[in-house]
Amino acid sequence: MKNSNYFKEPVTCDFLVIGTGLSGLYAALYASNFGSVCIITKSSIEESNSYWAQGGIAAAIDRKDSVDSHYEDTISAGAELNDSEAVNIMVQEGFDRVKELVKMGMVFDSDSSGFDLGIEGGHSNRRILHALGNETGKAVVDFLSKKICKTKNILILENTSVIELFSDSKECYGCLVQSDKIKKKIVINSKSTILATGGACGIYYNSTNPSATSGDGIIMGINAGQLLSIWNLYNSILQFF
Repeated sequence: MKNSNYFKEPVTCDFLVIGTGLSGLYAALYASNFGSVCIITKSSIEESNSYWAQGGIAAAIDRKDSVDSHYEDTISAGAELNDSEAVNIMVQEGFDRVKELVKMGMVFDSDSSGFDLGIEGGHSNRRILHALGNETGKAVVDFLSKKICKTKNILILENTSVIELFSDSKECYGCLVQSDKIKKKIVINSKSTILATGGACGIYYNSTNPSATSGDGIIMGINAGQLLSIWNLYNSILQFF
């Protein structure tokens, strides 16, 4: 991934995206259609849950499947404790985003009949897409990263930690960062700020998550006055205390 050491200070952009997992990369690429983008990660692109993810992507893209079925399966798997509106957005948007990825040129594993769809617990239909077998996350991140590298109005800053969000509790208009590469603090001014910093399972001693997923983005959002209702706390290793 390109990492720019040459830029005017302070950095000014229309959209600031903090985090380089799939959500951050996709948001940055989409936002670039409407203005300039600066995307930041405190480590590297490879140090994200998205990149490490070996499972597939669930989307009701098979003709025998439906978004409604995916919705019902998700509600059932969540013992009907789910936020129904959030589930509806996830299954519908998931379907739409996968279609967009394919249209952009993303290649998922296929066989003679089409996509080689898998089935997992909680799903009543085959709807799990994979890429490069069990390297789905890496494959999609690499695909989006290459797209971003070719997009002239996106500035990428790796190994750059956010110290403080500039906020008045109603809106966020940038941040102060510390660049490990050039050893200095940088002001970034933005019209819109998107937090896509992932979860917090990297704080555990035993974890299947990269250490960069330390939850600091969640705390920054809370301190900036934003109510964060959805974030990831998913670890596949037992903890012993």
